[in-house]
Amino acid sequence: MEVSDLAFHAALGKLVGDVGNADFWRRLTTFLRRQVAFDTWVAMIFQPGHAPVLLADCPDDAVADVLLRDYLARFYLLDPFCRFALSGPAAGLYRIDDVAPELFRQTEYYETYYRHMVDHDEVQFLAPIGGGRVISLSLGSHGVFSAADMGVLQLYAAWVPPLMALAVRLEAGPAQAAHGGADLQAVLERLGCPRLTAREMDVMVLMQAGHSTRSIAQSMRISPHTIKVHRRNIYEKLGVSTQAEVFALLSGRMAR
Repeated sequence: MEVSDLAFHAALGKLVGDVGNADFWRRLTTFLRRQVAFDTWVAMIFQPGHAPVLLADCPDDAVADVLLRDYLARFYLLDPFCRFALSGPAAGLYRIDDVAPELFRQTEYYETYYRHMVDHDEVQFLAPIGGGRVISLSLGSHGVFSAADMGVLQLYAAWVPPLMALAVRLEAGPAQAAHGGADLQAVLERLGCPRLTAREMDVMVLMQAGHSTRSIAQSMRISPHTIKVHRRNIYEKLGVSTQAEVFALLSGRMAR
């Protein structure tokens, strides 16, 4: 459908009429898919200090359901989009390669989770709704979004985020998590690992997310040498020697 088509505006009108209904997210993604091809979608609310709240996701297989459950339980902390959304961006459309750290596609998180959950390319409509919370609608593709695709989605970025925010306000609204979300420190302690310092936890998460030593040093405003010292201490405390082993430990695939 073209923007100039009567059918386009009729479909958009029906979509607006569905705002606040339980089926809104499926209808929104159906509308978008008529304009741009994508393979997966998930809608959630990112919130500081808590695990994301799942609003809706596309029907998929049991493996994808398990991966999404693991993501919501702890690995959202390694998601570049989650970290970016909580940094205070304006409402709009964003692409994974514009928000991910330089080594993201070399991480165990990418190989183990991202490639199976999203695959290759991803865009997200983000809509801040106050209190640091941000609604996210992720569209994933097995291929690469073309320049034409991105042009269409950028046009829709003027009205999709406000519509998302309105939908959440009109719904009964998911309750905010009553706990602090994933506590990787607790995961490590259950495995019998010595407690990491707050700085060591920050370094570990940033490394697992795909940040280089230089990038972490700039972010934390400390020297690269200090980052290397933290990394050595992390490895020693966890009894590992590689980032892959750290990820395996966190995901429960490696006994200590």
